[in-house]
Amino acid sequence: MTRYPCLVLDHDDTAVRSTDTIHYLSFLDTMSKLRPGLNIPRSVYQRQWYELTFDEFCRGQLHMTDEEMKFQ
Repeated sequence: MTRYPCLVLDHDDTAVRSTDTIHYLSFLDTMSKLRPGLNIPRSVYQRQWYELTFDEFCRGQLHMTDEEMKFQ
């Protein structure tokens, strides 16, 4: 059997449900520090990936500064 090194990217959560188990939870943790009291439901968070880039969402919708983006 021949082995090939590879990097697998799962952009749509088909292999691992990383949005629910990693990314959204990390986002909530960061927002609790940067925007206490702000509640962004998971459905809204996920919808942003179809409408905006993460940068556009953070800068345009959440008005994050460069320092906040580095923290994020």
